[in-house]
Amino acid sequence: MEQVKIIPVGKSNSLFQMTKNFITPYEKLCVQLVEKLYQKDADVQIVVREIGDDVLICGLFYYSKGGTVLPFFLEKASDVEHAMKDFFSENLAFCVSGEKSSVDFVKFCIDSAKKQSLKEQRDFYFMEAKKPRIEKVEKDCLSFRQCTKDDSDFLFPLQISYIKEEVVPEGMDINLSAERFAMDRLLKAGKIHAAIDQIGRIVCKSQINGETDSYQLIGGVFTAEPFRKNGIATYLMECLKVEAAKKNKSCILFVNRKNEAAIRLYEKSGFTRCGDYKIIYLM
Repeated sequence: MEQVKIIPVGKSNSLFQMTKNFITPYEKLCVQLVEKLYQKDADVQIVVREIGDDVLICGLFYYSKGGTVLPFFLEKASDVEHAMKDFFSENLAFCVSGEKSSVDFVKFCIDSAKKQSLKEQRDFYFMEAKKPRIEKVEKDCLSFRQCTKDDSDFLFPLQISYIKEEVVPEGMDINLSAERFAMDRLLKAGKIHAAIDQIGRIVCKSQINGETDSYQLIGGVFTAEPFRKNGIATYLMECLKVEAAKKNKSCILFVNRKNEAAIRLYEKSGFTRCGDYKIIYLM
């Protein structure tokens, strides 16, 4: 008899290896989820179909206590849908983020649970850059470096401007202490990089939002308003590509379909569209 179950990957080596084998071919499409899996995060759940003694993985997802969901599903049959509907009947989501078809499937399951309604959705292009041939990027009066905790006070106003313009849903307040905590965690992990002008000011920043064996997910690219349209963000993106290539990794990102300026920037930096990405926010 077939049965679909949702179970945590946990610290079972056999279950972890089976899940890793399942997701690795699709690593590029769900870098943040794969990173959580590789870290053996307790909040990674796999959806399996048991057929006698055999186990077939239908998909997996990360679900945090704050309601963040990072899904990836290959199979979306009715019994898988029913298991996910039951899950979201008991667990509320705030944000679902990932490859479009997987997010659409999770949204359908949440709608079926009838516990929440959609607040906002955003559609993105998923983009990947080829590895650069150059070993160093140079631009007059600019330098590139990894930020440290000593940069925290200087970075924070720029980070909040980015959150206001690009991230937070309309009508939602920003939790400044939570944002500061999240930024400082990224700094501690060495995940924030910046372009610095000739007098030492941070004029453009970016962050690595996910990293696996083969990819770095770039996000949070933001230039301080007085310094825009000077090629600074392009310079920063080129530097990030070079640094990733040193580790034999490719850069990927997602960009809002409505942000034509950002799309032009990334295309100029050698990024090409390779899929669709989606984020939904729920009441």
